[in-house]
Amino acid sequence: MLLAAIVASIAVGQAFALAGKIENPLLVHGGPGYAIFLLGGLFGSFVLSLGLAPSPAERRALLLLGLVLAMGFFAADLVPRDAPEVLGAPLGALGLLAAALAVVRAPAEEREPALRRLMASALPPAFVISTAPALLLTMTWHPLAYDGLIRAFDVTLGVEPAMHLAPLVDFALLANVAIRVYLATPVGFAVLYVAQERAPRRPPIDVLGAFALASFAGFALYNVLPVVGPRYVLDVARPAAASLPLGPMVVPNVPRNCMPSLHTAWALLLFWHCRGKPLLVQIGVALFATITIFSTLAFGLHYLVDLVVAVPFALAAQAAAAPRSALRLPAITAGVMATIFWLFALRTGLLVRHPSALLSWLLVLMTAAGGLVLEALLWRASRSDEVVDPSFALPGERQRGEA
Repeated sequence: MLLAAIVASIAVGQAFALAGKIENPLLVHGGPGYAIFLLGGLFGSFVLSLGLAPSPAERRALLLLGLVLAMGFFAADLVPRDAPEVLGAPLGALGLLAAALAVVRAPAEEREPALRRLMASALPPAFVISTAPALLLTMTWHPLAYDGLIRAFDVTLGVEPAMHLAPLVDFALLANVAIRVYLATPVGFAVLYVAQERAPRRPPIDVLGAFALASFAGFALYNVLPVVGPRYVLDVARPAAASLPLGPMVVPNVPRNCMPSLHTAWALLLFWHCRGKPLLVQIGVALFATITIFSTLAFGLHYLVDLVVAVPFALAAQAAAAPRSALRLPAITAGVMATIFWLFALRTGLLVRHPSALLSWLLVLMTAAGGLVLEALLWRASRSDEVVDPSFALPGERQRGEA
């Protein structure tokens, strides 16, 4: 189902391209950021193919082939020393080839799990490619953006993190690590999905379902409140000198992909779904999520309130992917209503026409704390023996049990 939806979105992008509405998404390079994102998706393919291989012998063989391939690319100087992510391309191709060969070689009774492995391995790069038409369409449909209103709310808080954190990414090492972690989300979900599939018992909420719901809903919401981010409309060296209109404004021709912050929502989902994993895994995921959130602000890609709205938004996606329980509907309702409130209040300028720092901070803290607490309660309720059959499940998915 998910792969079909991704293929459909790519086909829609091609239709818009043929109609002359957008550039051809399959031919858009998108700069170094998009390239790293796609390479991360391809590396995710290798992780999935390796992790979902049915036997230890096949996993060892695939891992050994991957190491040999990587060393060969380095020895032949086909991988720049400052861009190791280029290895994602050959490793991803190797993983997809191994999964495809497993389907061809599998006897009839074992073909279904082999096909699931192949489709899962194809998901990360297919998802990255499918994002291009959605982002290009935000530029076509929304020539104006609402950055003035979003920035004005951050000003009511008395803090603009993008301005304070920007100097930190002047350090090349920190900048290189931060941007690669920021764009490695597909790898994070691939690792976590493999961990879920190989666990003796299924977790109460499927990470792939939550990720899919958040992604498709997030790309749709970009069109409700188009925002490009502070790096495109502000001079970080002189933020106080900027006077942005409290209404639609002309912005550079870049994607309107700020509200809500999908990278923050994805980071939260990764952190929530590492529950029950070994301590080192939880620490690693927490560090990954922290660097991701830091990057959204330090690179000027998001305003602080973009991250705040991501909390109830991620809660709604998490709840929609959860099995039915006493808290599922309240969590969906709370997440959806809080997201709608913020989108309405920000777009109309409700919170900045007569600014109040106390009210702004109260809303921010209530939204963040309420979303985090409700999600923790939802997870606990989803683990209980009272859970009935899930209302959201991927085709072929095993019954979810207690984590």
